[in-house]
Amino acid sequence: MIIDLSKKATQEEFAALVGVSQGAIQKRVAAGKLPHGGTLGQWLEAYIAGLREAAARRGSDDDDRKRRDRAQAEILEMKAATQRGELIDRAGSERAQHQTARILRDALVETLPSRLAPELAAVTEPWPLECRLRDAIRAELHAICHTLTDDSRDWSGKQ
Repeated sequence: MIIDLSKKATQEEFAALVGVSQGAIQKRVAAGKLPHGGTLGQWLEAYIAGLREAAARRGSDDDDRKRRDRAQAEILEMKAATQRGELIDRAGSERAQHQTARILRDALVETLPSRLAPELAAVTEPWPLECRLRDAIRAELHAICHTLTDDSRDWSGKQ
C-alpha cells in the first residue's frame, strides 16, 4: 500500500492510518495539535511529535515518582534512626549546648571569682594560690557535671 503524504488529510483516513478513532483525530484538530487543512505528512509529523511529548511527560512523571519514593524512604530511615537513638534533633542539641555553655560561664566567670576572692586575697605565694584555684575550678566543674547529668530539665527547648 502506497500512501501519498502530500495529499490533503481527512480525519477518517488519518484515523485509519494511525489506528485511532475519527473522534480522537477530531479532538486533536480542534485542540490545534493537528493543523487545519494539513496534508497527511504534516499531520503525521504533528501526531508523532505529540506522541514524543507524551512519552517525555510520562518519563518525567516516572522521575518525579522515583524522587518522591526516595524522599519517603529517606524520611522513614531517618525516623527509624531517631527511634534507635542514632539521630538527634539538631536545634534541640544546639539549645542544650548553648544552655550548658551559659551554665559554665555563669559558674566559672560570675560566681566562682566572687566566692573565692575573699579567701585568695590573703594568699601571697603562687603555688598555694594555684593549687586552691585548680581545686576550686575542678570542684565547680564536678558539681556542674553532676547537676547536668542529674538534671531533669527539658534540653529540647520545648515547653
